[in-house]
This record gives sequence, structure tokens and C-alpha cells, in this order.
Amino acid sequence: DFVRAWRELRWGRRVLFWSALILYGCLILIIDWPSAVRSQLVPANLPLVDELLIWLPMMAALIGSSWVLHLAEQAAEWKWHRLKFPLTDCLPWNPSTPAAVRSEHGPWVLITLLLGIVQEIVGWLEPISEPGAALAGLVMVGVFSLIGLPWILRFSLPLERFADGRLRLVLERWATSQKVGLQEIFVWNTAHDVANAAVTGAWSGSRYILLSRSLVDNTSPAELLGIFGHEVGHAKHGHLPRLFRATLLLVVISWCAGLKLAQPLIRSLARLGIETNAEIEIQLLLTLLISAPAILILLGWMSRLFELQADREGCRSASVGLDRLASDQEMIPREVIPTPTGIQIFGSGLERVAIYNGIDPDRWTWRGGRLRDRIRQLQSLELDPSQSATLDAQALRQFRWVEISLALVAIIALATTLL
Repeated sequence: DFVRAWRELRWGRRVLFWSALILYGCLILIIDWPSAVRSQLVPANLPLVDELLIWLPMMAALIGSSWVLHLAEQAAEWKWHRLKFPLTDCLPWNPSTPAAVRSEHGPWVLITLLLGIVQEIVGWLEPISEPGAALAGLVMVGVFSLIGLPWILRFSLPLERFADGRLRLVLERWATSQKVGLQEIFVWNTAHDVANAAVTGAWSGSRYILLSRSLVDNTSPAELLGIFGHEVGHAKHGHLPRLFRATLLLVVISWCAGLKLAQPLIRSLARLGIETNAEIEIQLLLTLLISAPAILILLGWMSRLFELQADREGCRSASVGLDRLASDQEMIPREVIPTPTGIQIFGSGLERVAIYNGIDPDRWTWRGGRLRDRIRQLQSLELDPSQSATLDAQALRQFRWVEISLALVAIIALATTLL
């Protein structure tokens, strides 16, 4: 019953998100909201203010819906006693609700500000070269995403430093043994919403690993080491840069398609009696609508392979164990063959995370696949642990072919658009 209710709340979040996106698109197309803001609400000499007001209805709808759904999720959790916290946490003014909303939308608010800065720069460059200005905007968004996203998460999420002690020493030693540099390990206050972990940053100077408070409090140290090793595995195999490159190439391809379709769409709207000057906003919406299916299909497939590869790294860290990592007397090799015990410990941690997050092990997700299938594949390693290296090499070949194919399509799309 709890899993079913939790799933309905998650679906409600998705429905509200897409409803807000559709309504925002109607606001742009029907009443020409950007032109209304720039001509009636904001003087022309105020930079960034008009961009922020243009995005304000979308952000207000998302933040409001998240606030309401978080309260519903808190009430569901309290009813089923899955996590122990006071009933007062279900009240609208409790401190956990702003923390949860900040966790979900804090980064997007700062990203919106960065997009506004990019749009201002694009506006200054447009008199020189309109296609070149749009391409420069895409490049700046990519650079901001690669360099600035870790700092955005650092200052927009409710984070605190992981406490000093034996466990922190063990986690840091495992990362060092895998030649993965970390700027910091943080505990992430998700206000009972999520028991999970994440890694961000393409290089050691901006790389953080986030462990949610619910995860730290409700897993054993051995399980936490395995989950930490999973996140270190993402950094070890360069999953974030690969995902960034694939996303950027998909956005470039979608932007070229949106640029081709924007003018015909505006002319079609004019024939229907709808006049609009929101060419940039229409192009952005078209880019989003074109790129969304590609991201769901291609990046979903890549993400599922990433998770399987990181799962094997989690088994390796759990196989080494807390005692070996806590000892200064022993050198830890970078490549470790998983042991049956390590596989069982990490599999137990995965199942515990699923229970705390209300995830059905048989439910398929676009990013992680089925949890039961992931655990079954890990169990197959017990028969032949050496096959983990073969699976890693196979995944590497697949990733390279995808990146080469996307790069060729992006070059062709840019050539046909700009030349």
C-alpha cells in the first residue's frame, strides 16, 4: 500500500511538472508573455530583470507544486511509519518543507539566473551575427554547466560536511586508492525525502560526493562504503563528462532543428491571427521538445550502463572492507576483484535504499532499469568475478561509438544550419 501511494505521489509530481511546462508554453504563444514583460513591465535599461520575470511563472508553479507534494509525501511517510519523525513535520510551516523544496529547485533557480546572463550576452552579440550569437549562447551554457554546476549545487543545496572519524577516513582512503580526487564529502539534508547518494564535478577540484542524511542514518557502515564506492565508480570511469558531452551534442542537434522549425511555426501562427515576437523563446521550447525524447532514450540507455558499471565498483569497495581501508599498513590496489561477501553487502545496501525511497524492485526506471535485474547481474559475478573487467571494456566501446556518432550528426547539423 505504501509503495503504491508513494508511486502515485511521484506520478503527481511528473504530471504537475509537464502541466506547468505546457501552460508556460501557452503563456508564451497565446498572450506573448515575453513581449508583454519587455514592453509593459520592465524598462529596457534593466538587464536580467526581464529574463527573470519571463521565467517567473514557470518557477512559481514548480516551487508551489513541490511544496504541496512534499507535505503529502511527509503525511504518507508518517502514516506508514517508514521513517521516524514528528507529525509536526507534515505541517506547512515546518522547517523540513523549505529544505526539501530548496533541494529540488534551488539549483534550478541559480541555473535560470545563469541562463538570463547568457541571454543578455546573446542579445548584445545578435547585431553582429544572429546565428553566431545563438551558437555562442549554447557554448556558454555548456561551459557554465561543466564548470559551474558543482558550485551551484554546493551553495544551493542544504549541505553539511561529513563528520570526521574512522568512517570518513575509510571513505577518503577508498577514493584515493581509485585515484579519484575529492574536494569534499557532504551530508545532504533531504528532509526525509530521499535516501540516496550523488557525485558531481568533472575533475577533483570541483568534485563533491553527497550522501543524504537518511542514507547515513539508516545503512550500516559496510553498506555505506559500498554505496560510496558506487559514486566513486561514476567518477573513476568518467561518467559525468561522457553524459555532458552526449547531452551537449544532443542539444546542438536539437537547437539546429529548432532553428529550422521556429520561423515556419511563427508564420503558421501569423496565418492563424497570432502575432508574436518571442522567436528566441519559441526556438528554446522547440529545442526542449525535440531533445526531450532523445535524452529519455539515448541518455537513459547510457545512464543504465553507467549504473551497472558503478554497481561493480560498489561491490569492489565493499569487498575490500572497512578494516583493510582503516589500516595504514596495507596498500589498496586500484583494480579489485569483487568477492561474494562484497557483492552481498552492496546488494543489501541497494535494497535498503529502494525500501526507504518506496521503490518497487520490479519497477523499471529510465535511468536505472530494474533494481532486481541489477542485483541479479551482480549475483552472476559471484560465479566468475573476473568478468567484471570484460563488462567494463565492453561498456567503454559502446560509449565511444555513441559519442563518435553524435559528433558526426552535430557537425552535419551545424554545417547545414550556419552555412
